[in-house]
Amino acid sequence: MSIETTLPMGDLINPGQNRLSSVQIVNWGTFDGAHTIKVDRAGTLLTGDSGVGKSTVFDAMLLVMDARPRMNEAAQNNNGTNAEEKRTAFSYMRGRLGTQGADDGAGTAYQRPGATWSAVCLTFDNGLGQITSLSVVMDLPASGTEHNLGRFYLVHNKPLDLAALQTGIRGRFTKGSLEALLPGAAVFDSHKMFAERYRAALGVEDEKAFNLLRILQTGKGLGGTVNDFFRTNVLDTPRTLTAAEEAVEDFSHLRSIRRQLERARQQRDHLASVPELHARYRQAADALAHNRALTTEGLPAYRQRLALEGATRTAEKLDAAASAARAKLSAAETRRATLKDQRDALSARYAAEGGGAIATLERELAAAAAQLRSRETVETAFRHELAAAGIDVDFSPAGLVTARSRATDLMKSLTADLEAAKERSSNAHGEAWSLKGQIAKLENEIGSFRRRKSNIRQESLDQRTRICAATGIREADMPFAAELIDLPAEHAQWRPAAERTLRSLATALLVPGEHMAAVTRFLSENDMQGYVRCIDVSVPLDGPAEPGPDDLITKLLTHDSAMGDWVRRKITAHYDFVCVEDPAGLAGVAKGVSLGGAVKRNRSTTEKDDRHTKASDNVLGFDNKDTVAALGNELLALRTVFEEADTVSKQHAAEQDEIVRRLAAVRRVAEDERSWEELSADEARAAVEQATDRLDAARDANADLEQIRFELDTAELDLTAATEKVGGLKGEAARLDADLAAAVERRSALSAKAPEALSEGLRTALAELFDPFGDLTDAARLKEAAGEVERALITEQARLEKTLLETRAKLERTFETFSDKWGSDFGTSVEAAGAYEDRFEGIITEGLPQREAEFSEYFNNRTYERFSDLLQLLDEERRSISSRLLPLNSVLRRVEYHAGSHLEIEVATTIPDAAYKFRTELKNALPMMGSRQDKADMDARYAALEALVDRLKDPEEKRWRAEVLDVRSHVTITCTHRLANGHTYTNLQASLMSGGEGQRFTAFIMASALAYQLGIVSQGFSTYGTVMMDEAFVKSSLSFAEASINALHEFGFQLLLAAPEDKVDLSRFLGSVTEILRDDVTNRSGVLERGLGNSRSVDILLR
Repeated sequence: MSIETTLPMGDLINPGQNRLSSVQIVNWGTFDGAHTIKVDRAGTLLTGDSGVGKSTVFDAMLLVMDARPRMNEAAQNNNGTNAEEKRTAFSYMRGRLGTQGADDGAGTAYQRPGATWSAVCLTFDNGLGQITSLSVVMDLPASGTEHNLGRFYLVHNKPLDLAALQTGIRGRFTKGSLEALLPGAAVFDSHKMFAERYRAALGVEDEKAFNLLRILQTGKGLGGTVNDFFRTNVLDTPRTLTAAEEAVEDFSHLRSIRRQLERARQQRDHLASVPELHARYRQAADALAHNRALTTEGLPAYRQRLALEGATRTAEKLDAAASAARAKLSAAETRRATLKDQRDALSARYAAEGGGAIATLERELAAAAAQLRSRETVETAFRHELAAAGIDVDFSPAGLVTARSRATDLMKSLTADLEAAKERSSNAHGEAWSLKGQIAKLENEIGSFRRRKSNIRQESLDQRTRICAATGIREADMPFAAELIDLPAEHAQWRPAAERTLRSLATALLVPGEHMAAVTRFLSENDMQGYVRCIDVSVPLDGPAEPGPDDLITKLLTHDSAMGDWVRRKITAHYDFVCVEDPAGLAGVAKGVSLGGAVKRNRSTTEKDDRHTKASDNVLGFDNKDTVAALGNELLALRTVFEEADTVSKQHAAEQDEIVRRLAAVRRVAEDERSWEELSADEARAAVEQATDRLDAARDANADLEQIRFELDTAELDLTAATEKVGGLKGEAARLDADLAAAVERRSALSAKAPEALSEGLRTALAELFDPFGDLTDAARLKEAAGEVERALITEQARLEKTLLETRAKLERTFETFSDKWGSDFGTSVEAAGAYEDRFEGIITEGLPQREAEFSEYFNNRTYERFSDLLQLLDEERRSISSRLLPLNSVLRRVEYHAGSHLEIEVATTIPDAAYKFRTELKNALPMMGSRQDKADMDARYAALEALVDRLKDPEEKRWRAEVLDVRSHVTITCTHRLANGHTYTNLQASLMSGGEGQRFTAFIMASALAYQLGIVSQGFSTYGTVMMDEAFVKSSLSFAEASINALHEFGFQLLLAAPEDKVDLSRFLGSVTEILRDDVTNRSGVLERGLGNSRSVDILLR
């Protein structure tokens, strides 16, 4: 049903539309007391001379409609300057007159300096009996300032009852007192709540409509291009922004699901090794238990069993061997008796035939030979003494005298040589011992460096440890500067120079500023047993901020940390030494260091410190690997020197020993007082020769005895051999009998200790272990084999224990990290491996598939729906701008802009590249409905979508977010002037027009904008229709003003215009005129209503 059929039309203009009917003002500026301005439904013109109070009325109305109004803005905009002091609600309430006096203590004069109250009421009538009044009431105490101004807002169904306020108020306004004085009125102390209420009462949904009304009232114009004006002041905030926020908010749930999925995947990956490690652990544990059973139970029993079997076999073998030995002994004894009889017979025969004399001679020869051997032993010993003493003489009586004389002389010379040799040996030994001590010291030093990472001396590190332990500072937070400085390989040749130059800084402790007080207190109260230097790194550094191209810092590396950065700045600022390879180059720089380590401190001072030149003296370095390597090379060189010194020492010691031995031999020769006859064996040799000659003569005299003698000697030899054989056989038999007895006793003892029964598994395993050793009958061999088997078992046990420990450690580390990351009720011991294995199986069989399904379901449905709706809404919202704006052209075509021409609004789609890219990326990130997606594709799409969501949430991306989501920037709105002859002027801008043309153009655009906001074109009607304009069309000609007013009327608006009398006459286009008058003497304003004799009616079509 249309509006025309539901509303009684008659002669009333736009019945059902709220139009301003009156303005009530109390104590406002020059309007002292109460004043009421009637507003005609066909429009009213407020006129009067400049300064009478027209803008004051409009400021009053603005105070009602705006929470923070800018007073007198229209006049200021038109005059181009702030001619007056800024007006405020306080100055209007007091009625500011001006400044009193001309002194520094001058004050401001007011019409109402005491306690006062003010009120402004705008009453709207919809023509159908419904009244809506919007009021603001304010009060001030007698000495109140702006901060004491009280303000309340009212919405009522009738004009403000000023009499009730005047007579009924006691004290200052309160919400309760106003509600009591004005029954039925809604009272607010907040303009925001008041605005929401009056917009609802007047039927205006969007606050932008009142923003446009304020712009029209103040005459601010478009403030830029048509496009900018519509984007900023007209177009509604697109739903895409809210939709994006909702989609992003909803994505947080998907992100939560994704986190749960990733958590399940991470837990799966974390526990993936648990089944295999648990199986390996169980296998190792079982194998270890089996191994221990073999070692502790099986091996002793199996060894005892083998020993018993071996003892039995040994006893049997020994019994057989003993029987055979006894048989051999019996045969040997028989043979010996026979040989003895044969020898005795030959011996008797030999004696009977004269062999006794020869036997006597043989005995004499034997005695002489024995005497010779004794004397030769004495002679040989003395000859050795002479050789050892180095005395070379003939062994004769004269030679003996010469030898003893030489020995006396040699004792003196060798004694002197011995002293010299002792000194040489002692020196060489001392040098070798010193080198050995240096080697031990260097080895200890290398060991010390290997036990720590830093190049700093151990005593300095101990000092830092004491400080940290006492102050609670972490050692990592208080490094030595040297620990943060190193040299790259390409600049290694500059290490000596850097060590010398930076030593004082390098050995200093770097202390954060917040800890300096505690460190200083500790240093003051304790004996540090050495030198400690600390630097407060919080103190600002002065000096150069950037290094020169050849400064020392360019040869160094500093640690990548805050402390490392401070060290770099410190060296740059305070150690800005120029590095020169040629010492001559030092002359050309103020501060420098040569490759050899000469340091030029200033123009007059150059120094070099060679006290710390060894590799062990170096302190710079992130670690001490280079120092350890250098010390290792030094150790190798020192060992080589030691080996050479040790060889020389041994040589000198050998020389000393040789002299000692020779001196002892010389002393023995000199002290030997035996005669030549006591030393020589010549007499004994002669006696042997004589005995030999006598025996040979006797044998030659009786040749027949030789054959008997040969036979007797042979018989003696055979008997001796037989006797020896009998003795050997007796010993062998006795040994075998003893061994047999021992074997029988051992077998009996082993039989008494019956071996424990072994399980088949242990017996088989041990049989395999002993199999390579063969038949183990020998106890020693058995012991050796058992030892090897035991060692093999112990080695295998150690391997299994290592495997068990490693596997246990891996499992427990896995469980600890799992518990740290995700928490666990299973504990972290290896005993929980079964539970974790079950957890892993549960994850891969149930948990992970469920999470993946949940993620896929949400991602492919809810998330797809949210973001696909956003994509669709981006297009819909952009198109809705055109669909709402373009119908305005139907009204603009009916309003003549100039001589048969009209304006036309055009909307062009201009999507930015960033927005197009965003749409493309968003579309590509969404699931592909209707096609099968693998996990990798879904993960990639989620990652892309997550990146877009994170960017949408990022506060730093606020501009980008507005660019891609705010569709108001995706269109360009322009205005075209279409002439009657078909020609067009496009992209019209008020800033390029004259004042009057600009006001006309602005009125047309403003009318279109208001119609857009109030929905006049789209819904054919608006429940609100009042437009107020201060300084209306003061720059326009009559024709321009007429065209502008016609446009506003065509869009269905009531006009309340304020303009001076000396400007264009606007009364002919409105229903009434109200003149503002002002008495310059009393500085008071008032209103005078006039009729319109020559006014004409304005036809308004309801739409």
